[in-house]
Amino acid sequence: MADIEAMKERFKSEQEISLQLPVTLKNGCQVTDINGTCSQCNRTVPDNALRGNIIESFDVVIFDAHGLCTDCLKLFPIFGRVKPSGSSMIVEYISHGEWVYQPLMKVTAFMRFKDKLKQLLSSCWS
Repeated sequence: MADIEAMKERFKSEQEISLQLPVTLKNGCQVTDINGTCSQCNRTVPDNALRGNIIESFDVVIFDAHGLCTDCLKLFPIFGRVKPSGSSMIVEYISHGEWVYQPLMKVTAFMRFKDKLKQLLSSCWS
């Protein structure tokens, strides 16, 4: 029970993760957002319900946070790191007690434009 109380106090006292971003890695990639998914109901936690610390160390971005699911009210830890990998990056995080390694693509201005165009076109046809 003490662990839950400590998590609650830490969550209340720490800053939103989104306010500490973006962070630029030495290869030019930017860490623009960190997401958390509730293990109980599988919903994505909104930015204002993800709080903790971002630490930059030797070109690795470490995140140590807690997420509060706004649907089922579960409070859970989120821990991981983002590293440069060539011209992209890799995110490593703990899920169900095991490390998960996930390569991320570098998002270019063209890719953002293409996504916005898709959104506009799909809203026109809906």
